[in-house]
Amino acid sequence: MNEDSIIVLPEKKPVTIKDLLDWHIKIFMDCLEAELKKNIIEYSIKDLNERIKETAKYLQEDEHIYAAKLKLKKLNNISNQYKEELCVIKGVIKVLHRTNEAIIG
Repeated sequence: MNEDSIIVLPEKKPVTIKDLLDWHIKIFMDCLEAELKKNIIEYSIKDLNERIKETAKYLQEDEHIYAAKLKLKKLNNISNQYKEELCVIKGVIKVLHRTNEAIIG
């Protein structure tokens, strides 16, 4: 099966135009929520990158080097988790868009 052919199927097969419209609205609302999550994750990654830059400055100071290394390690772990979540949510958005295109088409 081609990845481009994956769509979200309704719980119950649409029989009427209203059923089809309801399915379309549900997919649209799910897509809107996913887009908002994507934006929040992207903003969080950007904020984490700024914190990493700020913390990296402390690597030059002997008295703060251990704490800075620990903080950088944790920030990088969190950033990597968010990047993975971002990839997943982008995939979800693609499927939702494709589903809506199939409904409209």
